[in-house]
Amino acid sequence: MKPNDNVPVWVIKALDHIHIQEVQGAKSNPVIKGFYRDVGHEYVEHDEVPWCAAFVGSVLERSQIASTRSLLARSYLKWGQALNTPKFGAIAVFRRGKNPSQGHVGFVMGSDRDFIFLLGGNQSNQVNVKAYKRSDLLDLRWPTEAVDPSLAKHEPIFDLALSEVLKLEGGWAHHPDDPGGATNKGITLKTYERAIQTGLIPHPNKKLINGLKTIKDEEVRTIYHALYWLKAGCFELPSALALMHFDAAVNHGVKRAVQFIQRLSGAIVDGEWGPQTLQNVNAMNAKTALGLYEKLRRHYYRSRPHFTVFGKGWLNRLARVYASSLALHKQNDDQPNQKEEDTMIQPEPTPSQKWWGESLTVWGTIVTALSTILPVIGPFFGLDITSEMIEQFGDSVTKLIQIIGGVTGTSMALYGRARAETSLTRRSISMKL
Repeated sequence: MKPNDNVPVWVIKALDHIHIQEVQGAKSNPVIKGFYRDVGHEYVEHDEVPWCAAFVGSVLERSQIASTRSLLARSYLKWGQALNTPKFGAIAVFRRGKNPSQGHVGFVMGSDRDFIFLLGGNQSNQVNVKAYKRSDLLDLRWPTEAVDPSLAKHEPIFDLALSEVLKLEGGWAHHPDDPGGATNKGITLKTYERAIQTGLIPHPNKKLINGLKTIKDEEVRTIYHALYWLKAGCFELPSALALMHFDAAVNHGVKRAVQFIQRLSGAIVDGEWGPQTLQNVNAMNAKTALGLYEKLRRHYYRSRPHFTVFGKGWLNRLARVYASSLALHKQNDDQPNQKEEDTMIQPEPTPSQKWWGESLTVWGTIVTALSTILPVIGPFFGLDITSEMIEQFGDSVTKLIQIIGGVTGTSMALYGRARAETSLTRRSISMKL
């Protein structure tokens, strides 16, 4: 079969893999491992890891079409343009079970009144055509010229996050004590070389150092979007948390940033972004998550061997990003974070209902002031107090506040659920940045 107006090229490439299937046991099918590799997840070693999105992404990439480069099926809900009716070759995204972070994705081969026939991977552990209920369909998508082949989609929150990071990163730098080595606009030489090798940016004839020094703005966007924004899962987070997480991915590396967000959300800490991590984060209050994220990053900075050289700049960077994230949260806190599934939304308390003692920011200010003043004036009153003792006290107070808030929030949710008389309806939400 050859591609023509009726048979898209990506369908031909997808059909080339028909009946490819997983290998039972410890071994893995190298073809499936190639799907992971094609979308930038070469670290995946076993074909038991869900691979429907990897299959779709691989097929698109081999057809010279930018994929989401994500292993999450629902990442395609924001890809390309929407279709109202099934079309041969379109990408269809389905829900899978009741978990709003899970899904399934593949290529439309046909449809009837009740079913859509999907050519996809990881369908009964192989590439085949299978019928899926229309009632489980989330969206239909189609590639368009508007899809940027550099992967740098024009997402408002990404543009905002990138502008914040670039303000902090500055231009060319090659400090002898900087563990990152030579950088330009926050992009290290190692990351730049990786972008060239993966084909994200074409620089085959330039010396590496000179190429990094003269890197173009659009190439910077491409690298940040593909290797940080998408890979760290920022695009799936609430705006304020996405800003903090993106900056952490750039400054600490994607794996460590994911480990941070897994620690604060109680997910398994493996450094790999996935549905379970997303589910845990979505269950948290965004402002609480921001506070915990800031604390984890601050403690990490202080543990670094170069803190005496770069510590002041690192903490200033963190303070600025944290302030920007809180401002963005405040701007959007009256707009519920509506997910693909209807969820129970609890309103934020009005300012008149809040007690100053609930604020982690206020407590942070108090603890910082005490840790500076008490160790100095304490000896005059016969008190031997260290800053470490005060910080431990602050940590205990913070945890107590979070526990009380969690119990109160859960009680309110259960009470609201019991009192609910009308079902929630979905509504469109606009965000001004």
